[in-house]
Amino acid sequence: MKWKTKDGVSIEVKNMHTEHIKNILKMYESKGYIGQKTFDFYFTCKPPQGDIAQLAFETELMAIIECPVSIWIDIFEKELEKRKEKNENLCV
Repeated sequence: MKWKTKDGVSIEVKNMHTEHIKNILKMYESKGYIGQKTFDFYFTCKPPQGDIAQLAFETELMAIIECPVSIWIDIFEKELEKRKEKNENLCV
């Protein structure tokens, strides 16, 4: 998958610097975006039991519905996880 930089340059996610990916994720977070995975979770998970837990869940759900969604968040988080696992395996 290719990311297009603000300068219009296309770059494969796997070739991006880790700090660049982290900065993009911070930018998305500062603008209120969530990943598709998070959005989907709230609509597929089993609602919690108990009045207070249900109220809290419904409050979160209403906030989630208002958030813009970007698949890039999931793509970048997955890439960071791969890199983390790779580095952990190298240290063994």
